[in-house]
Amino acid sequence: MKLSGIYAIVHEASGRQYIGSSVDIVARFRNHRRELKRGHHGNTRLQRAWVKYGEEAFAFVARESVQDTSTLAEREQVWFDRFFPDVYNQGTIVSSPLLGVALPQSPEHRAKIGAAHRGRPKSLTHREALSRSHVGVPHPYTPAQREKIIRANKAHRGFHLSQEARHKIGEAQRGRKRGPFTAEHLAHIREACSKRGPLSPAHYAAVCAAHAQRRGKRLTPEHREKLRRARLGRTWTAATRERFTLAQRGKPKRRPKIEKLPIKDIRARIVAGETRRALAKEHHVSPPTIARMLKMGTVEAV
Repeated sequence: MKLSGIYAIVHEASGRQYIGSSVDIVARFRNHRRELKRGHHGNTRLQRAWVKYGEEAFAFVARESVQDTSTLAEREQVWFDRFFPDVYNQGTIVSSPLLGVALPQSPEHRAKIGAAHRGRPKSLTHREALSRSHVGVPHPYTPAQREKIIRANKAHRGFHLSQEARHKIGEAQRGRKRGPFTAEHLAHIREACSKRGPLSPAHYAAVCAAHAQRRGKRLTPEHREKLRRARLGRTWTAATRERFTLAQRGKPKRRPKIEKLPIKDIRARIVAGETRRALAKEHHVSPPTIARMLKMGTVEAV
């Protein structure tokens, strides 16, 4: 037989309680306990207290049996006024939307809440819980959301980050492990790269300027060791080797062959004050090769 009436969820240590009414108190108790254990209870005050003190600190109590269900709201208000303000309920009137339905918030209120939470650091436990809650959950965008994202990206096109912002992003990404990509993900990346058109003159000039700034920059020993460990065990596929071969075919050698040079010309230039290093750099050979030329008279660099 169903029991209808007024019930309470009481924190026994402090006496603070949540007042409610139902046509089936036993079923309502089960629903409250299930939502509290899952962490999705509609009353945030009660949920936070449940997480803080634990299930053993609360008791489910039936306050009054009400046969006439039309008077449930009236009797709930009586019990609510009796224990107020030591209650977890939000609001002061039983029929108030604050006790069950969220009121729409004004833009000023939303801005105030956003400013209060902006910049607040999250604990490691909180971040792990957020990460677990998003695993495997799809987040499809509506056409209106996609249009809004496109407009936002167009507004930021050409925007350059400051050095401080770049350093901050670098510190946040440093040490972050990116898991291996799936075959579908790699295929998607290759398809996107194949559809990319040639660089514009402005983009090409920017890339060349960036490379010119990095030219001659020496890597730290830590960076070199990190690169070495990343390349350990990496082998080129047959397709990659073939692509490299085709790309290098027809290009001149870095150190082309030089014709036989008479020893008199080399000796005369050295007597004139030129160094072996300068002569070696001019003819794309090593200084020891110039030394052998002086001894042998003529030499052919291979």
